[in-house]
Amino acid sequence: MPVRNSCMFLLMRWYIRHTPSQRDIRANKQFVLPDFSLLRRLFALGLPIGLAYFFEVTLFAIVALLIAPLGIIAVAGHQVALNFSSLMFMFPISLGIAATIRVGYNLGSTSTEKAKISAYASIIVDLTVACCTEIVTASLREQIALMYNRNPEVVLLASQLMLFAAIYQISDAIQVIGAGILRGYKDTHSIFFITFIAYWLLGLPTGYLLGLTDFIVPHLGPKGFWIGFIIGLTASAIMIFSHILWLQRQPNEFVLRHSTRSYVVKRV
Repeated sequence: MPVRNSCMFLLMRWYIRHTPSQRDIRANKQFVLPDFSLLRRLFALGLPIGLAYFFEVTLFAIVALLIAPLGIIAVAGHQVALNFSSLMFMFPISLGIAATIRVGYNLGSTSTEKAKISAYASIIVDLTVACCTEIVTASLREQIALMYNRNPEVVLLASQLMLFAAIYQISDAIQVIGAGILRGYKDTHSIFFITFIAYWLLGLPTGYLLGLTDFIVPHLGPKGFWIGFIIGLTASAIMIFSHILWLQRQPNEFVLRHSTRSYVVKRV
């Protein structure tokens, strides 16, 4: 991991220094003192994004630990389904990054209408891709599970869990692309609160109650936790999309002031 990250850093540095398209972001001086006011603003913008990722990643990590006592079949089936689901997640997360760039670029050009068009175009493209991955996951789930493991019990459980993964891919796509759009608007604090509520207050407790207890229904094992994933991701998608609609209904002056407040970087 350290070697990979070091190589990525060196290659990116070489690319920025030698590619004509990156000329405008090169430093004019070899060394300047840190601008702590700028660092503070960047920290205020980036910390909620990092915490939102933390809530999402730890949700899946903690579920893996909670499933461990259920036995090797449960753990293997869960990991197979989660691995393939994570692979499909690369499509919406990459489109979410593109949405952040397009929305932020248009807002930087003071065009709220173009930012809105970019946001909805991103959602449409992302939902189209999500529908395709959902169909593939649902229709080929048994064949996909066989690519990971030949144990009949593991394949059966993994194929059942991948059906849950197919169900939540639409919600997952909406919340990922929505978070990317909100980052383009520099509205990162709302993402922080929404992901905390959806994943830690709704998804994880519901999954625990359904998976390991008889409080609501007889315990469902790994399936209960995956129902919790569906509930958490769906709640996140609804809240994020509702916030986007609210933000876009605000006056243009409010949106532009909100998206550029105190984060303008002065040229050196």
